[in-house]
Amino acid sequence: GETGTGKELIAEAIHESSARADGPLVVVDCGAIPGTLFENELFGHEKGAFTGATEASPGAFERAHGGTLVLDEIGELPLALQPKLLRAVQTKQVRRIGGADMLDCDVRLVAATNRDLALEVNRGTFREDLYYRLNGITLHLPALCERQDRERLIREFLASETPDSRPAAIEMEAFERLLDYGWPGNIRELRNVLRTALAICEGDIVRLADLPTEVRFRATSLPGATAMNPASAVEAGNPLETAERHALLTAIEANRWNMTQTAQQLDMSRNTLYRKLRNHGIAVSAARRDDVSQR
Repeated sequence: GETGTGKELIAEAIHESSARADGPLVVVDCGAIPGTLFENELFGHEKGAFTGATEASPGAFERAHGGTLVLDEIGELPLALQPKLLRAVQTKQVRRIGGADMLDCDVRLVAATNRDLALEVNRGTFREDLYYRLNGITLHLPALCERQDRERLIREFLASETPDSRPAAIEMEAFERLLDYGWPGNIRELRNVLRTALAICEGDIVRLADLPTEVRFRATSLPGATAMNPASAVEAGNPLETAERHALLTAIEANRWNMTQTAQQLDMSRNTLYRKLRNHGIAVSAARRDDVSQR
């Protein structure tokens, strides 16, 4: 799933609804750990294994024994380290840095990524054997603008971010603008927008003025409508911009607002497609809602 779609939340839900719920849940962000420290993070080290190793330390596999190990952004794992991860997954054993013994590790492994790993395999940046070893059950998380439960998410976030003593309401114009916005940052952006709006709103009502500029002025209500902010609309008299906008709308309508099929037809990634739509002031969320209601 794209960044911000809630992959880690899904991993937590898988853990909490499983027979391993009483065991530990350990999350490792593969994109935030320097390559030189990654082996230590996963497998741990023994006392004296290197300068500064004043005591033994278990790695993530050991800490997650009997529970779930989440490898977030697995696509960021350097190619040189992937064989070591593959070996641990296959043998269900790890050896600490500086250690002699193989340690058994019983974990459920959940890997999350915002990359197309099959494509990375073809490019040679992700090992094919590791990809197939990890690819047991695949869950695809859609972008927020593709989801049909945005109203529910908005109301749930409003409730969860508000103290019980001060229930929040939201005016209709602000609510509709939240529905029509493209949400390039997905659920993470939605939650942050509502959290900020609740912090600055007067009284118990979130109003249009409490929303950030990009939400207030980049939303549209109909397919092909121009953006509300003149600065973000297609510049009049620019034939290339006009032609691209027309081509995007034609392709989207031909594919019944299926963004994956549209991106494939236009030979571009979905992220590139969404960026172009935002640049042209086209709100996919509103268009998809209208399209679904007419089926």
